[in-house]
Amino acid sequence: MSQPNATTINNLTACLRLPGFTPGGYVDQFLRALPFEEAGGYGRQVQLNQASGLGDVSWLEAGDNVPSVAAVTALATFTFARIQGSVQVDDADIDASGTNNQLDLQTEARKVAVLRALSGMVINGNGVAPNLAGLSVFATGGQAFDLAGAAPTLANYHRLTALVRASDGFLGSGPDALVMSLSARRQLLSLLEASGSAQYCYELDERLGTRVLTFEGVPVYATEGAIAGEVTSVYAVKLSGPTGIRMLHVGGESDEFGIVVDEVPTQLDVSQRGRIVRGYYALLVPETASIAAMTGASVAGFVP
Repeated sequence: MSQPNATTINNLTACLRLPGFTPGGYVDQFLRALPFEEAGGYGRQVQLNQASGLGDVSWLEAGDNVPSVAAVTALATFTFARIQGSVQVDDADIDASGTNNQLDLQTEARKVAVLRALSGMVINGNGVAPNLAGLSVFATGGQAFDLAGAAPTLANYHRLTALVRASDGFLGSGPDALVMSLSARRQLLSLLEASGSAQYCYELDERLGTRVLTFEGVPVYATEGAIAGEVTSVYAVKLSGPTGIRMLHVGGESDEFGIVVDEVPTQLDVSQRGRIVRGYYALLVPETASIAAMTGASVAGFVP
């Protein structure tokens, strides 16, 4: 008795494809580490008061007059930006696809597309409608310095981390994350290795559940949303506590990046089913000192 060949076996197999969707290669540790927080009910903007003056206090001798100077605040505004895409699949194709439901697969693909677009906007968004205001908008003035195309040094990285002095309750705190491109991370590793010291190690990161590079004990998160090419920006940020930066979203679940999926109602004269995959986001920076940037740093020779 002869046995069927491999081709025949494959042709007769009921399911030739495993169900599911696997995204293509892309790294964004920062987006995974960035806290997401639901903020429905505020309309198109969220506002908060940032302290610009705490009021004077004095050491006193017995009988001295107590100063009475009020604290002063400045109103900061954070505007939501919308991102969305649509999915349309023919009714017959959905029914014929069985376990590999084409509408579900297309929806999962669009979710990935939303996150990748959000990844780039978190870093580079200029805040001009319809764009989100990203890290580059908030790291300005004394919270940023420009290397003007020079290669960064370890001293530059130490300066960067020292610029983050956000409050954490009553007292201040340093950064708890560095954010950079894959190229910048390779360049930083090269600096650390060349220094011949034990200034860095890899530690298990609770946010990601994996080991990440650390600098000054601070985790280094890679992002492919960073500025491409030979010149890049590196950010130091605070992610925890009341002044930690976070991504506000309207609708959706925070553990699912605030993505909302809406079903498009069926129409009598259209043999398709559709969905809208969307998100409504605003990057919240509670204090100006919650973020710092090193810009114009050459990473030539360290392209991944």
